[in-house]
Amino acid sequence: MEETLLRQIDRFEEWRPTSRQEDFLQVPYEVFEVLYGGALGGGKSEVLLVVPIVLRTKNSKRQLYEHPEFVGIIFRRTFPQLEKSLIPRARLMYEPLGAKYNETKKVFTFPSGAKVFLGHMEKESDVLQHDTNEYHYVGIDQAEQFTEYQLRYISSRIRASNPDLPTLYRLAANPGGESHTYLRDRFVKPAIQGNQILLDKLTKQKRIYIPAKLDDNPHLTGNDPDYVNRLQLLPESERLAKISGDWFIFTGQVFSEFRPKRFISEPENALHVIDPFPIPQYWPKILAIDWGWVAKTFAIWIAISPEGRAYVYRTYSATKTTVKSWASDLARLSQYDGNIQRVALDPSAWKSVGQLSIADEFAEASGFIPEKADNDRHSGKSLIHEFLRWKPKPPKQIPPEGFDLDTATKIMRIQGLAAYNNYLELFSPEVPENNIPRLQIFNTEKALIECISTRQYDELDKEDVAESNDDDPYDCIRYALKATQVYLEQSQRETILLAREEKIVKSLEETGDMTSFYMKMDHLDRDRRSSRPTPVKRYN
Repeated sequence: MEETLLRQIDRFEEWRPTSRQEDFLQVPYEVFEVLYGGALGGGKSEVLLVVPIVLRTKNSKRQLYEHPEFVGIIFRRTFPQLEKSLIPRARLMYEPLGAKYNETKKVFTFPSGAKVFLGHMEKESDVLQHDTNEYHYVGIDQAEQFTEYQLRYISSRIRASNPDLPTLYRLAANPGGESHTYLRDRFVKPAIQGNQILLDKLTKQKRIYIPAKLDDNPHLTGNDPDYVNRLQLLPESERLAKISGDWFIFTGQVFSEFRPKRFISEPENALHVIDPFPIPQYWPKILAIDWGWVAKTFAIWIAISPEGRAYVYRTYSATKTTVKSWASDLARLSQYDGNIQRVALDPSAWKSVGQLSIADEFAEASGFIPEKADNDRHSGKSLIHEFLRWKPKPPKQIPPEGFDLDTATKIMRIQGLAAYNNYLELFSPEVPENNIPRLQIFNTEKALIECISTRQYDELDKEDVAESNDDDPYDCIRYALKATQVYLEQSQRETILLAREEKIVKSLEETGDMTSFYMKMDHLDRDRRSSRPTPVKRYN
């Protein structure tokens, strides 16, 4: 391989392979799929382009581009990406070898007749345009930007009728993007350190992951030695993603503060996944359900500790299961929990299907009386961030005019409890936040942990999380934390109402004014009735 690379090196743009690029290029032909991925600056685009130049046919007498029947194609997701990134680099590499570039067809034709196309698949359906094509080599640059369907489908277009030509599927990717989970689970999870050939039990095809790290590319670090230093200033999670190519922490991750494990440089409380422990029966419990038929029905149980932490201690999932079946399962699993205060059910469950709605069927089968879950996606995402927060809040700014009781009462009546509490907090002494993060998840609940870790932003709405086929646990945790927050606020409101009642009684004792007493108690009773929660059980 090294001899081949040196023989070709003077015939196109000066390029020296890194050790990782050599690992990528030396993967034996019997391995159909290769993922070269990880950190920024690993030279991934270049190595895809040189595959036709430096790799030989099976009889080793000539390079792939010297074989008249060879056809390859290299993709980027969009045409602007292709035009800006791949085409200029390909011209520098291929034209010195005598290749002619056809701008219309986006193809390089070598003197031998070999062809290398450059393509894009912006729409998912664009992959079908290659339905009748035959490629010996398909390279996917920035593979994380393509859909899983595109990545799987285009691999079926790789075939060779000539036994002298190999069939090669080569991908280059960074952590993150639309297919992050697919690529990570397919290539990285089975062999995190990489360089281990894996066998697909179904297709019998072989695949391998070649990890790329920033320090593997001396060309980049040599031209800009401060580049690594600038990246070292990033928080540890981002630093691991960009320098080390960590597939479990990546740029574009919505909940980047989520910590399934503790980083050495961060405080001890920067951890959200913990070992299970016995949940006290007297702790209030919340049950939330995101129902589906083809999509999963997913349920989450949360226990609320006295200091206001939410502990996810159990989850449940079922696919293509009737309402009566999963509702009965949830009732059975909950029978010894005790103290379930709220049951939040996906709001779409109130649509009638026949005579009964899903919510009615659920209530009938489980004995729970559900409430409509709050499905506001933006506020739900924001609330998850708040429950995951492990850094203390910045110091508060106290209004110069000081506390005013009339202002506080007005805020309570017009803007509600949350605004009232925010006003009171402005004047309360700064106290250490000893209950952050407020969300803790038992390490047995792997589907939820995985889902939170891999959420990415919606391209059209950067304030929302992108919807996907595996987002049922995310929707459910939104419902669960919204219901948890409502319960906590109602409990706090009840505490405030009790304090008001005590103040009213004390005022009567001091003044003897019965008229004022009855008026104040009437207001108090109305506020108390409006805040009283709905029972969740039809029977005990």
